[in-house]
Order: sequence, then structure tokens, then C-alpha cells
Amino acid sequence: MLTNKKNVSYIVVSHKNPMNKEEEPKFYLKAHATGFVDVSEISRRIEKECTVTRADVVAVLTALEDVIADAISQGQVVRLGELGSFKLSISSKGTEDEKNVNGSLVTRERILFRPGTVILKALKSLTYSRYTLPKKEDAEEPAPEPDNGGN
Repeated sequence: MLTNKKNVSYIVVSHKNPMNKEEEPKFYLKAHATGFVDVSEISRRIEKECTVTRADVVAVLTALEDVIADAISQGQVVRLGELGSFKLSISSKGTEDEKNVNGSLVTRERILFRPGTVILKALKSLTYSRYTLPKKEDAEEPAPEPDNGGN
């Protein structure tokens, strides 16, 4: 079953206006990541949601990585249904004469992700709360001794 938790924590950061360094900095919210979800965890979660085994999910996700990379390298947009799409974007140096435009002017490649309806719907239901650092006394508690299997 998919989780209904939709709360995202944030931290507060200050930024000066780069166009006017004399201005006082303003404070902004920045999303605070609570961890990572890797292929192993994704495969465990998907296995619980359907009849496919974890090994099959890992095989499909691994193949999906290859298929996406291959499609992007061919200049194709990859659409993953309602999840979203991946697209190649490039930046380049400019040149005065169009005749001098060629691939050697590329300075950067990026992958752009455009979320689909599933992710956009999830974003609309988010709530936000400020992340607070754990108290120092909590951080200074000794770590529990490892369990040696009851020995």
C-alpha cells in the first residue's frame, strides 16, 4: 500500500540579491531531504504492491535505465506515462556567424524532467513543516551496543 504521508520538511536559508548586493538578505524555504530511496528499496515497495517478484522488478528497472539512456543519446524524449518525461537539453557558446555553429560549441548537457499528472497531483497535496536539528543531548547519547545474534 502506498503511503499517505504528504508532509515535507524544509530548512530556512538566506540569500542576497545578486543584482543588488547592498540589500539585506531575504530568507527562503529550501526542501530538506529525509533520505534516499534506491533501486533496492523501490523494488521492495513495488513487490508489495503487485504480483511481480523483487528480482523481476530490479531486472526491469535496470533495463529501464539502459533504455532511457539509449533513447536520450538518440535525441528522443522519453515519456513514462503519467509519471513524466525526460528530455536532453544542451547549452553552447555563441558565435557571430551561423556558418561557425557546430557540435564543438556545446558546453553542457543536462537532462530535463517534466513531471506527469501523477507527480503533479502529489505536489498539490503537500504540506510543509520546518525541520529542526536534533537536540545536542540526543546526538551525544552513546550508540547502542551491537546485537550479536543473542550470543
